[in-house]
Formats: sequence, C-alpha cells, structure tokens
Amino acid sequence: MRITLRLSGSIRLIYKELNEEIVLFVNEPVSIRALLQMAGINPTVVPAVYMDESKKDKDYMVTKEDSRITVLGPLAGG
Repeated sequence: MRITLRLSGSIRLIYKELNEEIVLFVNEPVSIRALLQMAGINPTVVPAVYMDESKKDKDYMVTKEDSRITVLGPLAGG
C-alpha cells in the first residue's frame, strides 16, 4: 500500500532534512502514529493530521491505497 505524508507548517522547520512529501510503502493497515515513526517523525510533536479533508487521530488505521496524509506541526508565533 502506497501512503504519502505531506509535511506542512512548522513541522517542516523542525524536520528540515525531510522532504515536503514522504512516500511510504506498507503491506498491511497501519496507524498514522506508526507511519510518522517510519518517516522519522516523533508523533508527540505532531498536534494534528488530516486525511481525506478531515482531522484524524494518530491511532487511526490507514487501510486505503494511495492515501494522502497532511502532517501539521505545533502552532508558533505571538
């Protein structure tokens, strides 16, 4: 199963070494938390993820081929 993580906002500043889009291949359903770990992203610094235009919990199981998940970083600013 092909899954794309799209890094957005401040998460790109935290993980400068990662590409804006990360494509992962898995053989079975997998949680978003596990996908983040596979990509080298600490799930605790990710406050929100979106898939199919709706917010998902990091324990949500991804079961669909060609899923696109947007990963948001912590809010910053003043």
